[in-house]
Amino acid sequence: MYKDGDWVRQSYSKSLAWYKNAAEQGHSDAQYALGLMFENGKGTWRSYKEAARWYRMAAEKENMEAQYKLGVFSYTGKGGPKDYDDAEMWFELSAYQGHAGACNYLGDIYSLGELGYTLYKKAFWWYKKAAEQGHVESQYKLGLLYDEGKGVSQSYVEAAKWYGLAAEQGCAKAQFKLGELYSFGEGVVQSHSEAFKFYKLASSQGNVDAQNSLGVAYYMGEGVQQSYWEAVKYFRLAAEKGNVYAQYNLGLAYHYGKGVEQSDYYARIWYTKAAGQGFEEAKKALKEL
Repeated sequence: MYKDGDWVRQSYSKSLAWYKNAAEQGHSDAQYALGLMFENGKGTWRSYKEAARWYRMAAEKENMEAQYKLGVFSYTGKGGPKDYDDAEMWFELSAYQGHAGACNYLGDIYSLGELGYTLYKKAFWWYKKAAEQGHVESQYKLGLLYDEGKGVSQSYVEAAKWYGLAAEQGCAKAQFKLGELYSFGEGVVQSHSEAFKFYKLASSQGNVDAQNSLGVAYYMGEGVQQSYWEAVKYFRLAAEKGNVYAQYNLGLAYHYGKGVEQSDYYARIWYTKAAGQGFEEAKKALKEL
């Protein structure tokens, strides 16, 4: 009531007092809420140590949100050193109660090898649990596992399905990957116009891979009317953020005068940037310039 300003003037300090009174009587929801207030510095000083103390009290009473928070603290090192074993324990307790975020983190622990080894099958299982609850990051990561055949039989069809669900929720990474599948006709009917649509969506959110692919689409006239000027615009956006393919492509544009005034000087600059990242085609282009 005081925290949200429902019917009374909002007051975090009064909320803190009410929550503390209930928390000290053993109410797990109040203990969790108190942890949130200490974590975010609402109504009190910010203290991750105090937040963790109250989260732990609630977590030991099987409060899944508090268990999740303790997992996040251990995973990210908030308020102390990172401890992936401890994070795994708390995430499991929360995940078995159905917490989608905890399921997603468990997938990360096993797919990224945070415990010193990778377990893609376990990662797949947990990502799927979260994805089926609509967790957008897990939908994208599940698509990635299907795409690459890690922890599950490779399937572009399934990859497209999960990328599509994440893309509908605005996930730029999924929009880009779905664009790639449409571009190459993998798991979906090939459609350069659909590929362009998803590249455009991802690009508008700043996804550099999509910006480069959008540049390629304009350069080749695939799914859109050809425009070297537009191609260069998107190559530059991605190249300036360090995308090696865009740096090379921008070098090509300058080398051959496509969409820009021909310039060996600027071609060399962008080829050199790409070559500096180990891109072999850029190294060859520099020798031939």
